[in-house]
Amino acid sequence: MKNIFALAAIVGGILWLALNLALVGAWERGDNFPTYEFLNALRPLPLALFAFALYGIYRIVNVGRVGFLISLAGFALLAAGAALEFWIGGGVRDGDVDTLSLAGWLTYLVGYLMLSIGLIAFGIAFYKTRAWGTFSILPLITGIVWATWFVFITLDTVMENNFADLAQYIFALLWVVMGALMWGENETRAVRIE
Repeated sequence: MKNIFALAAIVGGILWLALNLALVGAWERGDNFPTYEFLNALRPLPLALFAFALYGIYRIVNVGRVGFLISLAGFALLAAGAALEFWIGGGVRDGDVDTLSLAGWLTYLVGYLMLSIGLIAFGIAFYKTRAWGTFSILPLITGIVWATWFVFITLDTVMENNFADLAQYIFALLWVVMGALMWGENETRAVRIE
């Protein structure tokens, strides 16, 4: 059962990476499939997997409850924002914004900010436990990387947007690594028990 949390982190990371890589070519309008709107409508799935995996990480040490709860709220707002913007509103694009799409985008941004704060707070608490030795810093780094997207996207130049994309790729890969750490930890525990 414990490996299900690890699997959620790995699959969520792979999905997040695939979505963000696919989005690079999907912004342009046209008959291209998958479209920008379709890809973003899929965001709630990896976000739910990340939230589930974070619960698994939280269970390892049972510390950082405030950061964990803020992170869960952030994940929920992100998923709700993506669903509202892309499932109901159709997506925010240059000039063709409706009220529901804009409400979804703003909900997503609030969720992004909450998740940044929550992951950093949880990451600090988790790091203090040294549960994964040197790798205990990974949840904190994940929170910092997540927060950098917000900074880069507000700068709004091509170079900063490229760094924003890079932050998303690194964020995804960090979840894959944390999933592998959880998986290895669960396997080590199983060997010790036998």
